[in-house]
Amino acid sequence: MKDRTAEAARWAARFMGVMVPVTFFSIAVGEIASRRGPFPSGLRVWAAFILLALSLAGMLLGWVREFHGAVISLFFLALFVAVAGLHRQGVILFAAVPGALYLLSWTLRRSEGT
Repeated sequence: MKDRTAEAARWAARFMGVMVPVTFFSIAVGEIASRRGPFPSGLRVWAAFILLALSLAGMLLGWVREFHGAVISLFFLALFVAVAGLHRQGVILFAAVPGALYLLSWTLRRSEGT
């Protein structure tokens, strides 16, 4: 049963690990298109943008390295929240789902020895 749960968690993480970056990329394109200038200004905004990009990269890394992708995506997401001051729990939880699922899948697979 753990094997099926691990496989389900892995594929759910992969699906969400693609959907979350696509969603954020779509939002970013819309934001850039609606502004006069194409780039954000201010050091804090740039830092938050880079941290979010690293978190999204971790989600994609999870396809080949579940543990590393999970740790990278969750770590940089936490830093992003701290720097950006984002307090929308729904958005944060949505972005944390792939990392949590990758970590669950990795943990279940590791406990099985596969």
